[in-house]
Amino acid sequence: MTILLAFGCKKSVVERNCCTDPPFSYFLNNVAFAVPNFFSPNGDGVNDTFGPLVNNNVISYEFKVVDTNQTLWEGTGDANAGLQAGHWNGRFNGEVQEGIFGWEIIVYTINEDTLDFRGQVCCISDTDAYCVRNEQSCITANQLDGIDFNQNFDNGELLCGE
Repeated sequence: MTILLAFGCKKSVVERNCCTDPPFSYFLNNVAFAVPNFFSPNGDGVNDTFGPLVNNNVISYEFKVVDTNQTLWEGTGDANAGLQAGHWNGRFNGEVQEGIFGWEIIVYTINEDTLDFRGQVCCISDTDAYCVRNEQSCITANQLDGIDFNQNFDNGELLCGE
């Protein structure tokens, strides 16, 4: 008698390679900011928004999230309105978006520098329904240790990897 046991994730697999681009961090001349590569806008209070994490030497920033054909969201943060004000909630036309999106940030510093960077973010709102390939490289905002991201910190997400 042969018994065959197969184990696997019962969740849908995110086919595109989520979190293949590393999170972004910048520190120079006392200006520090970082952008995670994963967030989950599911309303659980953990990593629900996406945007830059900046120190007080950033005066303001312009931030946008795009997909292949269009801008999904644009926001700003400044010292008067709150530097964390320019964060995306994962919605476009009222619907939460799933997948990998591009971002661009333009940062204005106290040193009178203008910095422009681009990267990618993975947005999965329903972490109960999806497996994410490269789960270990999905880095969230709550894994920032002050200047850089620390993968040893628990990201607070319940994902299943493959």
